[in-house]
Amino acid sequence: MTVCIAWKLNGNVFLASDSRLGFGHQNYADIGVKILQLDVNIFDPTPEGSNEKKLKEMVPLGMCFAGSTVNSLCIKETISEVVKSFQHAGRFTDYSMHGIAKTIFKIYEDISLKMVTTVGNDSALSEIIIAGYCPKEKNIRSFKFEQVKNSSPIAFNFNEILKGEKEIEIIGSGKQAAIKEFNNKHCSVLTNNNVMKTIKYVIDSEDIESVGGAIQYGEFYKDKDSIKFVKKGFAFMSDNSDIQYFIGGVDVNSNRYQESMDDFIISHEYIDPFNSFS
Repeated sequence: MTVCIAWKLNGNVFLASDSRLGFGHQNYADIGVKILQLDVNIFDPTPEGSNEKKLKEMVPLGMCFAGSTVNSLCIKETISEVVKSFQHAGRFTDYSMHGIAKTIFKIYEDISLKMVTTVGNDSALSEIIIAGYCPKEKNIRSFKFEQVKNSSPIAFNFNEILKGEKEIEIIGSGKQAAIKEFNNKHCSVLTNNNVMKTIKYVIDSEDIESVGGAIQYGEFYKDKDSIKFVKKGFAFMSDNSDIQYFIGGVDVNSNRYQESMDDFIISHEYIDPFNSFS
């Protein structure tokens, strides 16, 4: 399932994906949340005899997924719980984005191995891109988790990506179509607008059934003295409809969410990718 693209411009890292999930043979639904916004809570060591936990730092993360729907969802849910409470051990801990990603990679490995054992083949596997602010190097670093091709027994790769400026990484079933469109139509010129046009092309292509739905997007930005990762919904307006605001596969600006005066308003940031970038 899916196409996910990560890229680096001006020292910043951006993530974009589609919203399609696959269920069995050629059954799809455009309801997936492919880009995840998380904070890693890092606590100081707890003094002996005390139950008090002291938060040392919150590290912002952005993640995107491709591959098996069930495996991706299990990994995503587990990671979301685990990163709520990390504890460092002073000088013994690799207190960096590499150390954070390495710990998360172990979760990815364990769940993936259990999925393969249950299903009996590697169709249950997923790829993950994770990016976050490195408290050690004071910059944004990115990592990719994937299966080693044709490995027996099954093995997984943990690699740092997007090390240089204007680098791009694409994962998912729409990867080859995205690479071809980006290279041929946009001459491999990396701009936010060209990436958005590329992912829209793959989503709209009738030849790639496993990719579809609304675009999802996230970016890091500096807020005063801190770095944050913000996932933005997708704003879309066709010629024959009111503007649509998508969170994953749900249009929260539809009548269903607007007709009752006593409901809460679903308030998020949204982006029109084709009018927001030059």
